[in-house]
Amino acid sequence: KLGNVRQRADRLSKLAERISDATGGDKDEQVLARTAGLYCKADLATGLVSELPSLQGVVGSEYARREGMLEDVAWAISSHYDLGKNPNINSGGAKTAVRVAMADQLDKLAGYLGLGLEPSGSSDPFGLRRAATVLIEAAMMWSVPIPSYAELLSDGISLYKEQGFELSEESAQLALVRIFASRYEALLSNVRHDVLAAALLDSAPGETCMPRRVRMRIKCLDTLAKDTEFVQAATRPLNIVSAARRKEVDFAQENPLAAVDADSLQSETGFALLQALKLREEEVRKAVEDERAEDVISLSRALERPINDFFESTMVMAEEDAVRFARLSLMNACCQQLYAAGDFSKLVSAGPEDAA
Repeated sequence: KLGNVRQRADRLSKLAERISDATGGDKDEQVLARTAGLYCKADLATGLVSELPSLQGVVGSEYARREGMLEDVAWAISSHYDLGKNPNINSGGAKTAVRVAMADQLDKLAGYLGLGLEPSGSSDPFGLRRAATVLIEAAMMWSVPIPSYAELLSDGISLYKEQGFELSEESAQLALVRIFASRYEALLSNVRHDVLAAALLDSAPGETCMPRRVRMRIKCLDTLAKDTEFVQAATRPLNIVSAARRKEVDFAQENPLAAVDADSLQSETGFALLQALKLREEEVRKAVEDERAEDVISLSRALERPINDFFESTMVMAEEDAVRFARLSLMNACCQQLYAAGDFSKLVSAGPEDAA
């Protein structure tokens, strides 16, 4: 259903090169990844590997050396089945091996999930949960942020489609999020259940497939969850926006910070909160992008006072449509910035909902 060895080799070659670029690889490293991806499964066509599966990769690496390929390529072919062989990715061979391993697992997930073959219960005949585990472990090995695996899965599905395969990207993406969420529960058993839930944003499901960002949010939540007063303040805008959404009250859903009309707020503390959000918007974005948990924590804490001041002096659900729209949009903008650290409404220490 997913093609022959040659078709897979072509996909792995292109996907490994894409991953090399996404993980900071220069042009030479991209060539290494492309070459290793192209030949990493070549030994599957041999009878020897069919009889002795434990030699997969080992035989391929020997073929590569005899063909005069670079040692980094040969090493990647040999070790891409086992991340444990590359504990430190500070050499060309180790980097290439991890990139090829990522491409291998993404190609598998793209193909089977695109066909609707998501694992269920204890059944996982194609090892897709294991594939997600490998990707999570691989992400943690890099010293630089990497794109969402949802984005890379899309690249993988595109490569299948170029070869004429009919796959459903929508169902594959939804299944990928579910698989990653379940893998965190298994791999991070030492993390509080509510903290893990708060680190996985319902509003940004694609970020569930960003293990490094999930790890950053867990660090933020581990610290901030101990601050009861901050959590109570943070949950106020989250809860009131959630209530308004359930009641289908109108407010800015997309880019709410830009949509807030300062004059329509008719609130000095609302204007102060708006300014605080605008002042920190770029800092928060960059801190999340760079995975700087300590900065995200401090930027989040800076909102506690203006949030409390606003709620103490202002009724969000005003009678006038324009005023209510502006204030709810402000609350949503506040939510979007707080989501940098996590969804505090999911913490068990969160207070009751503010009355809407």
